[in-house]
Amino acid sequence: MTSSTCRFCGHTTEFAPINREINKYKLFKCGHCASIGIAEQPTSEEIGRIYDQLFATGAYAQHREEYAEIMNGRAPYNPYRHLLLRYLELKIPGRRMIEIGGGTGAFGNYAKSRGWQYSDFDISNVAVEDVRTIGLDATVFSSSLLPPLPIDESDMVVMWEVIEHVFDVNGYLRKIFDSLKSGGIFLFSTPNYYRKGYQGSDFGVLGSPPVHINFFTKDSLEFLLKNVGFSKLQIYKRRLFSPSPRTIKGLERSVCRLLGLEESPTLIGIAYKG
Repeated sequence: MTSSTCRFCGHTTEFAPINREINKYKLFKCGHCASIGIAEQPTSEEIGRIYDQLFATGAYAQHREEYAEIMNGRAPYNPYRHLLLRYLELKIPGRRMIEIGGGTGAFGNYAKSRGWQYSDFDISNVAVEDVRTIGLDATVFSSSLLPPLPIDESDMVVMWEVIEHVFDVNGYLRKIFDSLKSGGIFLFSTPNYYRKGYQGSDFGVLGSPPVHINFFTKDSLEFLLKNVGFSKLQIYKRRLFSPSPRTIKGLERSVCRLLGLEESPTLIGIAYKG
């Protein structure tokens, strides 16, 4: 156990190993905010290669499929995310959105169709080129740096399944907070550390370090968001999932999640800047 500045909450505290090693990376837990992650930051060169490969030919097949749909004149539909956006549009008058890690532009394409002024920031050159190709604004930046977000200009900042990938979590959250106007919303999702897939010794190709390097609970996320100044918070475990695969077993699993008999794999966050 060693004392250091926590990359999640910024406090000097005990950062202790938790006797879990995933893909040869040891996991540590902050004694102050209870966030879990790896201790050493992967190099920006390694991260760049990993994400460019994932988007170009690797396991991010869904992003490539969504990109192909958009290029063929069809709009990919994500009912849960689209419903959330329509709900939150009633909460704020502005329509300036920033997405961090927007993939190949599926959500940005939907936001633009609803009148949002949209900008994407991503560490993958491949993803950024795809987003630009479909007519959206996108900026690439180094994974060793914070995204260069404008100050006090955004009505909404979005991160779908991204916060588990970034090393300087405290820096990101402060940057996001500063980029939002008063009354603005930070909307995000991330895997739940208590999900079934994280209880064994293999988190899978996409869930293991150096792809996922942070692991959160509802309580740890609430602490981190309050720590940087967000006031009104809604952090909840997503319960509604379509059966995947579409089998009897898949249906049973979806019902178990709905009834709370199995931990939800996903946490949804909505945080307001007061």
